Amino acid sequence: MLTGLRDIFVPVVSQDCLFALHPNHVQIAKLSEKYDVIGLHVFSLESSGETTTAFCRNFAPRYGIPEESATGSSNGALGCYLSQQGILMPSDRHMLLFKQGDLLNAPSNIYVRLLIKNKRIEKVECGGEVIIDEIRTLQLE
Repeated sequence: MLTGLRDIFVPVVSQDCLFALHPNHVQIAKLSEKYDVIGLHVFSLESSGETTTAFCRNFAPRYGIPEESATGSSNGALGCYLSQQGILMPSDRHMLLFKQGDLLNAPSNIYVRLLIKNKRIEKVECGGEVIIDEIRTLQLE
């Protein structure tokens, strides 16, 4: 299912592993160019008994984004991936919570709702909450 921008999903075994990553942005940009993707969406399903589905980090240096604090399109696609791979319990509806941005001091909660009919994803909705730590103004001439 096409859900937006293309990413490479990279599962890791634990939150500790996810948070310990030191990405090589040059290599990620080269890999992204080679496969014509935005970047890498790295995630851990380890949630310590919380309602969180996954903790995520998103790297898109090919487009000048070393790390993104909230990536709705990637998390929407991740929800679809988890459903299609049988990682989620069978259901006609899922409300998933993805956490991202903690290491950037900009934590976000990204909610993804999947609506499924006859084992086919019919609708993906994303929304969320972020902490705004900086406001920028862009002047167009």
